[in-house]
Amino acid sequence: MDTLIDQFELKETGRFRGVVNADDVVSILYHHWVLSDDYFPEERQRVQLAIMNIFCSSTTARAGTVVESSCYFGRNEAVEYRDIELYALRDNEFPGGVKLGMLIQLRLLKGRRNRGNPSVLQLNVLIL
Repeated sequence: MDTLIDQFELKETGRFRGVVNADDVVSILYHHWVLSDDYFPEERQRVQLAIMNIFCSSTTARAGTVVESSCYFGRNEAVEYRDIELYALRDNEFPGGVKLGMLIQLRLLKGRRNRGNPSVLQLNVLIL
């Protein structure tokens, strides 16, 4: 019995994919806000794209986890306001400092889309 690998002479070796680091995210956001001359019908869409880039880079989520567009199935889903919980905590280490946090429920994970308990990620930022 021929396998697809034999039939189409496919390679079984993968290529190295580097990991995104903070410098890459800064470069992406700099290009988005400063260098890009893309037209957006509403400025809200420019902000949404920047937020999607930040979500994907900080949670290491696939783009399809944040925004899922499935014309074939006739639905368009995305992370919604009900999936995000913002909170602020007093920071005892820095007088007058505040820690901002966000809990994000990722309902659109590949293979577990809208089934079972969604993954919840916590993001913290220190503001002085």
